[in-house]
Amino acid sequence: MTDSNKFDELKNKASDLSDAAKEKAQDVQTQGENAFNNLKQQAEDAKDQGQAKFDELKQGAEDKFAELKQGVEDKQESAHSAISDKVDEAKAKAEELKDAVEDKVEELKNTAKNKFDDFKNKF
Repeated sequence: MTDSNKFDELKNKASDLSDAAKEKAQDVQTQGENAFNNLKQQAEDAKDQGQAKFDELKQGAEDKFAELKQGVEDKQESAHSAISDKVDEAKAKAEELKDAVEDKVEELKNTAKNKFDDFKNKF
């Protein structure tokens, strides 16, 4: 074998190795791209799931707020009604007391007038 043949043989082996390395690099690049795409898809799926969970929790919070708000409004209305009832009762009681005082004053006035008339008639 001549040097030229050995050189050609080495050149062919180098070319074969270069082609194999290029193929291997291409395979690795394809695997890397696939892994990146898979990771990207997983991240988007996780984001979508997180957003869905956030929306669910937000809706739950809004529902709970509305429920609590309605409860407060109901209690406020109930308290207002109770206070109104108590005010009406107090007004009625005050009216009764006023009438009783007026009656007592009238009675005392009549009694005083009668006693004064009796006293006046004696002299």
